Amino acid sequence: MDREFDWEDIDAKLTNNFALLSQLKDEMLRIKDIPGPIPGPNPSAANLVVTPQQFGAVANSATDATDAFNQAIEAASATGVICFIPSGTYIIQKTLTLPWDVRIVGSGMYRTSLQWNGAAGGVVLSTARLSSGLISTNTNFVGHLEGFSIVYPAQLLAKNSTALYVAMPSGTIQDLGVFAGQGAPVAGTQGVVFDGTANMIPFRTTVNVQGGLESGIVVRCNHIVLEAATVAYAQDGIVIKSDSLDDSSGPPYNVNIFGSHGFRNTQSFIRATNLHSAQVFGGFNESFSAATLYVDATCTGFISVNSVSTVGGARMKTFSTNTRIYFRDPQDFTSGTFIGSSNGAPEKIPEGTWIN
Repeated sequence: MDREFDWEDIDAKLTNNFALLSQLKDEMLRIKDIPGPIPGPNPSAANLVVTPQQFGAVANSATDATDAFNQAIEAASATGVICFIPSGTYIIQKTLTLPWDVRIVGSGMYRTSLQWNGAAGGVVLSTARLSSGLISTNTNFVGHLEGFSIVYPAQLLAKNSTALYVAMPSGTIQDLGVFAGQGAPVAGTQGVVFDGTANMIPFRTTVNVQGGLESGIVVRCNHIVLEAATVAYAQDGIVIKSDSLDDSSGPPYNVNIFGSHGFRNTQSFIRATNLHSAQVFGGFNESFSAATLYVDATCTGFISVNSVSTVGGARMKTFSTNTRIYFRDPQDFTSGTFIGSSNGAPEKIPEGTWIN
């Protein structure tokens, strides 16, 4: 059967569509000369970072990358960009000395490794490029290390050597590891040392130190914050003492330790010697012999707040000659050798007390 068509309706619709097409054409002609968006800055990663690979480094656990790292570090410091270390294991033969304004970022503590293949060497975060004016005013400190590990295989850390030495502490360190095997502690060895004169800007750091070291982390400075630091298999985990090259400011003070963890350290997790003031908050120690906190007789200020949770070993050891030693909850101390502060018993910290 033949279909019936409404030709008048079809003609009207076609006429309307042609009119719409004509309007669209006119509109397109109107806007064709309007300029498009102006391209904004689109920096590529290559403009923001420098890598040791640009200077010939190979992350193959075999090729010496020392010179490439030195060149990359110098380039990053000179241009103000980040020195990025891609994942892999890099062989380093000598000490790497870093200017204070450099920022070095790896792919992660367990992904980027700087491995020393001999007994000598380490990383030194120095005061290079800091004028005396900057030091005195404590401004413009931008040093930053993140996301890599310093490794000494087969217990190759030499006597009296330090894996990471930080001068004039002000800046940040996070997700950084020091690994030196799990053998017996080697006399004179130190994982990380924070040294220098007093600074008013706290140095904030999160580090993981493991290995046969005499001291895991050594604090010989003022105004420092250790956050969630972990030290394992050392003789002493965190050592706070005054024996730096410049002791003009007196014993360390304003040392703050938050939520840190000790594991199988043989003598103590936190050992304080000749200390003016320190505050320890939270944390946990796992050891079958070591004291969680060992406060030397020379210390004149120590606050402990819920910081002595422990498995095995002594909770705390102080001396009758200590002064201004406070604890949030004296009932925490239920095992091991303990002598209280100057009055012969632990003192509960007065509300609002903060040792200056």
